[in-house]
Amino acid sequence: MAIFSLTLDQIIALLHIYGYFLLFPIAFLEGPIITVIAGFLSAHGVFVWYWAYLVVIAGDLGGDIFYYFIGRFSRHGFLLRWGKYLGIEEREVEKIEEHFRRHPGKTIIIAKWTQVAGLPVLIAAGIAKMPLGPFTFYNALGTVVKSAVLLSLGYFAGAAYQQIDSYFSLASTVSFFIAVLLLVGYIIYRRRRKKSLPK
Repeated sequence: MAIFSLTLDQIIALLHIYGYFLLFPIAFLEGPIITVIAGFLSAHGVFVWYWAYLVVIAGDLGGDIFYYFIGRFSRHGFLLRWGKYLGIEEREVEKIEEHFRRHPGKTIIIAKWTQVAGLPVLIAAGIAKMPLGPFTFYNALGTVVKSAVLLSLGYFAGAAYQQIDSYFSLASTVSFFIAVLLLVGYIIYRRRRKKSLPK
């Protein structure tokens, strides 16, 4: 993994120099592995663990809210440009809205614990105009628990951060292909259903 073409070792070296000021923006962009690294550096006295915990939570939540607003403000532009290719029409968005109304917490929290599905769900929540208050609450709930687990992992097993990152990469790759297969299956299903409907 690399952020702006930096290796993990280079990021760790920069965190030694710039501390929390750099930890926040990296957590904003890349939450999971940087939280593990923050735990690792806390175990070695570079960070105070509870300050690192608060900073990675703030960065992760900030990034999620940013993606939410991308969905919120690009709703109609997204539908006009890409909806026809994905088989998504305005009434489909209404179904997404209904899903978020009925299962807001479950959807957001599950998304928080997946590497790839998280981003599409965050944007979808914005497209569906899920209220910002519940979105932030459920997101914070998932982030607090997830960050605690990852920070603890880094604190007690952080020396293996390269191997941990490889596991994250593998999980992301597998999740990505599963997401692609589901999307392709959904598009095929939508097109076949349209053809079978009486004109």
